[in-house]
Order: sequence, then C-alpha cells, then structure tokens
Amino acid sequence: MRKFGRRDLLMNSLGVSAALVGGVSYERKALMAHMMAPTQQAKAKEPVTGLQRGKFGKYEVSRLIIGGDPVSGIAHAGELVYQADFMKQYFNTPKILETLTLTEQNGINTLLMRADDRIIRHYNIFK
Repeated sequence: MRKFGRRDLLMNSLGVSAALVGGVSYERKALMAHMMAPTQQAKAKEPVTGLQRGKFGKYEVSRLIIGGDPVSGIAHAGELVYQADFMKQYFNTPKILETLTLTEQNGINTLLMRADDRIIRHYNIFK
C-alpha cells in the first residue's frame, strides 16, 4: 500500500481547485450565453385588477410591494459569487423600466429599494 504524503495532498488539492475554477467559469459562460440569446417576447397578459390597498397616512399603497434586490444585484446566492454580476447584466435599463411599467400596470404602487446610485438613476428615468 502506497503512503499518501504532503506532496500527494498538494498535487491533488491543486488539481481539484483547478477543476472547480474551470467548472465555475464554464457555468458562468453558459449562463451568459443563454441570457444574451434572443428569446421569445412574453405575450402580453391582462393586468391584474383588485389588488388590496392600505392607508399609510394620506397615501393609499398597494399591499404587494416590489423589492429592489434583483435591480441592485443582490442575489443571496451564497457561494455563487458571479450571480450578482449576472443579475446586474440581466436587469439592464430596458428590463428595469419594463419591470416597473408592468408593476404599475398591475396596480403595484409601492417600492422597497435601496437608495443606491443604480436604483436612483433608473427611478429618475422612470418617473
């Protein structure tokens, strides 16, 4: 039986690390290619009607609230470190404006978003 020494451990560790890095890189490239590929446009659906609203002082706000994590690139994806960049690339200006338009058309008038530069820039374009 062969002894397993420090050199063997080091060589195996380097091999495994290289394979993992290559795998993550390949996965990212595949996801980016899929994201950039032309897709069929979603068919327009009838807007949702009758969403409940609540009073907040003198304002009437929708009880369904849209959050800003995807727009800011906050993915909560653990070790998938590329996910934040992926989300920022997907939620480009036209996609953000489309999302905000759809929410408004469906009766959602309440946003819960960070006040980062990216959100504020797109909010100012939309309003």
